[in-house]
Amino acid sequence: MEIFKYNTEDEAQAIIAKQTAQGLVLSNVANITEGNFLGFMESEKVGIITNALPEQLAELKEQVLTLMDAVATLYETVSGGTTA
Repeated sequence: MEIFKYNTEDEAQAIIAKQTAQGLVLSNVANITEGNFLGFMESEKVGIITNALPEQLAELKEQVLTLMDAVATLYETVSGGTTA
């Protein structure tokens, strides 16, 4: 999964357009305290996940949210405590 931080809706749309053109699929959007994030996956992986049993899908989504939160925390640490 590739995760991108954005600040404005225009920036989000530009990221989505670029990643979609590269064959990735938008799989997650997180608007959390640390910032706004877009998560992309390869289209083949999206197919595998959507064919998983419902409880497996719920577990995977929880893991993705945990990872996105960790990325946001790491970003905040690396950027010196700012999310902008």
